[in-house]
Amino acid sequence: MPDPVELDLEDWETDPRGMMEYYQNQKYSLGQSIADLVDNCYDAGASKIDVKIGFDGDQTFVRILDDGNGMTMKQLKKAMKLGVEQDRSDDDLGVFGIGMKLSSLAQANQVTIQSIKNRQNSIRRIDATWIKENNQNKIMKFSLPNSKIYEDSYNLFVEQNWSTMVLLEDLHGEKRFRTFDKSHMDALELELKKVRVHLGLTFQRIIETRSQTTLSLNGSPIEPLNPSMPWEDSPRFGTVHLDKRLGVKTEDGSKISVNVGFVIIPHSPNFKESRRCKKMHDGYKKANDMQGLYLYRNDRLIEYGSWHGLFGLTNDEHDKCAKILIDIPPQHSSWFGM
Repeated sequence: MPDPVELDLEDWETDPRGMMEYYQNQKYSLGQSIADLVDNCYDAGASKIDVKIGFDGDQTFVRILDDGNGMTMKQLKKAMKLGVEQDRSDDDLGVFGIGMKLSSLAQANQVTIQSIKNRQNSIRRIDATWIKENNQNKIMKFSLPNSKIYEDSYNLFVEQNWSTMVLLEDLHGEKRFRTFDKSHMDALELELKKVRVHLGLTFQRIIETRSQTTLSLNGSPIEPLNPSMPWEDSPRFGTVHLDKRLGVKTEDGSKISVNVGFVIIPHSPNFKESRRCKKMHDGYKKANDMQGLYLYRNDRLIEYGSWHGLFGLTNDEHDKCAKILIDIPPQHSSWFGM
């Protein structure tokens, strides 16, 4: 056998400033970012998850508290690494180790994570402004100086015996929901309603099956919103729902079974519980855009609405009552493009 050829390699360098610009321009809605952070709370075994979207003076902030397992200093340091490989169960909602960081940076310039475990109180902060100004990938080991939002949040964190806190300050993602025709507070109130709907849809099954865990937004429990509207049970105008288990062969020849639900919801004039049905159309997608595929993994709604090009590039008004719910087997997520 000939000697192996020595590879001619060099480091693949990255520019911290440029990468931070990329991270912060990810097109996450505020609801999507918060949902990614809530995933970690559920995976940590929390029995209480408290989401707060607040306004202090002239600054909006987002705070998420949970009473889960918490993280030691070593665990927190590892969790801050982008794309970190962790020993995850197939039951976990989080997968790739990037949600907490990228979802947060898509909304805020200041991301603080505080956690307590085994009497260790650990803190790390990503300061996007500092990274861009200094062009260095560094993480702070202290909170944002002179931040009343952090001070008040930390006091609450300690007094109420929470395990982990994620605090987003100096929100740049507000530009996605601020408009010229609404005041700051009116725009924020409207966004709050959309976030509530998004969380209700995303975690509907989990809220219903994990009754030992409470999820609240600004002090009020999140109401689960079932997109198939099973309560519309009128024999003439009610929901049509057909469940099937379909066999699928993957590229490597493996055979897997996938749960698929085919749903036709009533036309809106025939809603029995009109307020309840129309509420789920008050989020980021209106009725016409709610048609299409609903992709679930471990009972967590990953993506919803749109036919993903199956019937062309646009949604048809005539199809807006049609939905297909697909449960992706977690061990085959990558095959489904997740």
